[in-house]
Amino acid sequence: MTAEAPSKPKRELPRVTFTAEDIPEIKNWSVGGKYQLEMEVEQVAAEKDRYGYDEGKNQPLTATFKVTAVKAVGKSEKENNPGTKKNRRNPNELGY
Repeated sequence: MTAEAPSKPKRELPRVTFTAEDIPEIKNWSVGGKYQLEMEVEQVAAEKDRYGYDEGKNQPLTATFKVTAVKAVGKSEKENNPGTKKNRRNPNELGY
């Protein structure tokens, strides 16, 4: 039996900050709640991965984006499933 190497932790996605002027719905949201946003972004740069992700093997492209529009879509997990835990999904997928 061969031991499997522990998987590498996934890189944490960037954080963004919005105001109630950008997304009025945040006035009714709670810290720790999970919400779906739809964003329009403009790509402003691209380069080989500067973070050294994947240890030089088929290094992925790193792209930089400027947020040009944002809106709330759908409801929070708490509103959709009060009192229950939702199955974890890939944080990169919106999953409508």
